Amino acid sequence: EFPLFAPAGTQVPQLSSNEAREKPPAIAALSHLMHDEESPEERSELLRDQANRLFKTGERRNILKAVQLYSDAIACAPQSSTILAPAYSNRAAAHLKLENYASSIADSEKSLEFDRDNVKALYRIATAELALERPAKALARIAEARSLIV
Repeated sequence: EFPLFAPAGTQVPQLSSNEAREKPPAIAALSHLMHDEESPEERSELLRDQANRLFKTGERRNILKAVQLYSDAIACAPQSSTILAPAYSNRAAAHLKLENYASSIADSEKSLEFDRDNVKALYRIATAELALERPAKALARIAEARSLIV
């Protein structure tokens, strides 16, 4: 009915949910891709998921790409979004892996602004503080994290 590789100028109809169920799956999917826009929060979540996959490879070049994707996720998320705490925390982890300790601390602190009980953020701050040879600050953050889990 509607070839996927249609001639130039072919229009892809915008389908309602009911119409999409009645069409072949390929047409429904194409219509969704062409006409449905995700919310800023959905876009942010997709970017963060992409960054997480890159980060998990452990390769420096992928971690650098992940930092950019986490930044993009932060930029498009609404300020009240629940996505911001994990996005900042994940970017902090990437900075920590890259030995960008000041950036890791800054992102962890930002994550804590959105989620005061983020134990991972406190752990990342403590790890970065130790790397910067500031054991007193690291111990203070460890104590703070401990108080949250005990």
